[in-house]
Amino acid sequence: MSAQEVGSIIWTALSGSIKLIARAYASMLRAQGQVKHGKKLLKEQLVKQGIPKDFAEEIADVYASAAEQFLSIRKLIGLARDSSIWNEASSKTRNPPVWLLNN
Repeated sequence: MSAQEVGSIIWTALSGSIKLIARAYASMLRAQGQVKHGKKLLKEQLVKQGIPKDFAEEIADVYASAAEQFLSIRKLIGLARDSSIWNEASSKTRNPPVWLLNN
């Protein structure tokens, strides 16, 4: 394999991974916006139905909190970093995840 072929393979891998990361990031931002919009609509509808504004806001916060936590990029990176799949030392001392055993 020539140096030009190796360079082409490396360039393709890098540019493809950058595109993948950019698309994933854009999807995360879009999803976060949808959660925020849904939270606002829920609060408005609850107030419209006669629920006090502060209580409606609390309900909307609880509704959106799970999605906001899941869509947190820092939490996803931490989850990937702490996962026993990626950490060889911890996978030797712990049992594998159940979903791996069922396949």
